[in-house]
Amino acid sequence: MNIRDQLIKAISLYRVGQYDIKTFCDVFGQLYYYQNGGYKAFSDAERKYLDKIGFISERYTDSEDDLTQYPNTYYSESQAKTMIDDILISFETSEVSAGGSLDRKV
Repeated sequence: MNIRDQLIKAISLYRVGQYDIKTFCDVFGQLYYYQNGGYKAFSDAERKYLDKIGFISERYTDSEDDLTQYPNTYYSESQAKTMIDDILISFETSEVSAGGSLDRKV
């Protein structure tokens, strides 16, 4: 499975509830940024949305200490989930999604 398919599968697993937010953020960040430049497998228009998810994923923490000591730096579970869900909804309603590239089911 190529990197693009792995990222699409991770998004699909998150959307159907098989990945919690922590797992999704870990997997997404690893694939998108660190596994052979996963971001390169997507168009500029797709990256507009995926870069935002990556930013949030990299700043997600389940540590109350991080959230308290570094306010406005990290995102809590509820913040990350809400923001990522909103980005995915925006993607689905965009013209970029017309091809359905990120809407594929597992």
